Amino acid sequence: MEPFTHDQFISNVAAAVKKECRCSIPGFQKIVSFNFEDYGIAPTLLWDSEILIQEIIRNGFVALDEGVQHQGGSKRRYRCPSCERSCTEIYTEYSINMYRSFVLFDEDLRAAHAEYVLGYRGFEQKDFDKISDFSRSLDFDLYLANLTTNKNE
Repeated sequence: MEPFTHDQFISNVAAAVKKECRCSIPGFQKIVSFNFEDYGIAPTLLWDSEILIQEIIRNGFVALDEGVQHQGGSKRRYRCPSCERSCTEIYTEYSINMYRSFVLFDEDLRAAHAEYVLGYRGFEQKDFDKISDFSRSLDFDLYLANLTTNKNE
């Protein structure tokens, strides 16, 4: 699969995902929930997650509170305007050039595994090998289907 730029990801992936509510899709919940702390590694972000959180959650969901601000980060609650599922977004800034976000839905439907197309950014590239439940996608159609289709239906 050819590499995507961030702009291509927004126009091809985020645009397709935001056409309909995806809150009950295990693959969507898994991708936006990427949290490097689950692996005991140095701060790392997953670009796919960051863009989907910005485009879908922050720009499309209803903020339920003003958010709790703390030094270097915030925690904010959101609700989907379509299905009314709620979620919490955690944002942490580690330096001017390193941050990360992740979202956890109140109704946890996360898949066991997710694929990505853009990849990671972090302080320690060697840590990326410790992330076993996310892998690079080789097939764009399958990747998009995992974000938009509930395999249990």
